[in-house]
Amino acid sequence: MWGLQILLFAVLMVMALQDFKQRAIYAWLFLVLFGVLGTMKAMGGSWIAMAKDLGYNAAFLGLQILLISIYFSLKERKWVNIFSTYFGLGDLLFLFSLTAYLSFLNYVFFYIISLICCILASLIISVFSKGFKRMIPLAGMQAVVFALWVGLSFLDQKIILTSDLELINFFGL
Repeated sequence: MWGLQILLFAVLMVMALQDFKQRAIYAWLFLVLFGVLGTMKAMGGSWIAMAKDLGYNAAFLGLQILLISIYFSLKERKWVNIFSTYFGLGDLLFLFSLTAYLSFLNYVFFYIISLICCILASLIISVFSKGFKRMIPLAGMQAVVFALWVGLSFLDQKIILTSDLELINFFGL
């Protein structure tokens, strides 16, 4: 398992560096990330649980993409392809890569927290950097947030990212 964890961190850091530097990530890295996370999930549970979480998470992601598309299409009063202007394909592939590993509530929690962190980081960078471009390296920033979150879960065995029970207990749902 340590080998997979080291590979996971290496892939996440390469993705972050590529996105920060080039604003692009090699497509094969998404396949490696999906494979590593899927293998880690299957080793810690069952293929059925992984398939269920993948389905729920992918449906949630699809709904988000649909709502973002509708929002920008209504705003511009014509159908808008969000991948041409607002949202990168790498951002979608990164979020899809996580669907096989995280439980549904953990996926939604990560999605919200990582977007808040990305917004805050972009605001801070824009204040201190005169040459800051409006394009946010979302997948790269989310890769860093995910690496920190997974690292925290490896250090604290009470944080279980593949099960909703801990979040349910934590928030008293």
